[in-house]
Amino acid sequence: MLSKNVFLFFVPLFFCFVVTQADSQTGFASPYFSVTTTFPDSYVKPGDVVYGSILVTMPEGWHVYAPGVKKYNSLNVDAGDGPLQHVRLDYPPAKTIVQLGDEVPVYGGTVEIRVAGIVPLDYLAGLLMFSAVVTWQGCTDNICLPPESRMVSVPLKISAGDQK
Repeated sequence: MLSKNVFLFFVPLFFCFVVTQADSQTGFASPYFSVTTTFPDSYVKPGDVVYGSILVTMPEGWHVYAPGVKKYNSLNVDAGDGPLQHVRLDYPPAKTIVQLGDEVPVYGGTVEIRVAGIVPLDYLAGLLMFSAVVTWQGCTDNICLPPESRMVSVPLKISAGDQK
């Protein structure tokens, strides 16, 4: 009976130690990925094309997969059915790394996704809120985190007709 109690005490303790050591050695602590935007602060009018950028910055040693990758979750911006019309997203060229024997496109450092969209002709003066969901999966050469998402919202100042 004593050996069973000793076993029940030490086995969970052993697993706690192993998991704690694995976490400290492999860096499972989630790093901070930042998502920011740059859009014009000036007024735009209905029918204008609005240009801006969404910037995703990752810590040193981390990367995200670029669009077009197979088997992995890639960096994605979803502008949904927001108020801007004909939204176009331009992703930069990616670098290629070898991951588990496959060549895969990735981004590191800061990635700038350029955004262009048209203010609807029937939009009245005021603020138009452009929102998008940015999704990615951060990885190192050794581990990948679960996919993350962040919502970004940018107020765009709309003037009436011919005013600027």
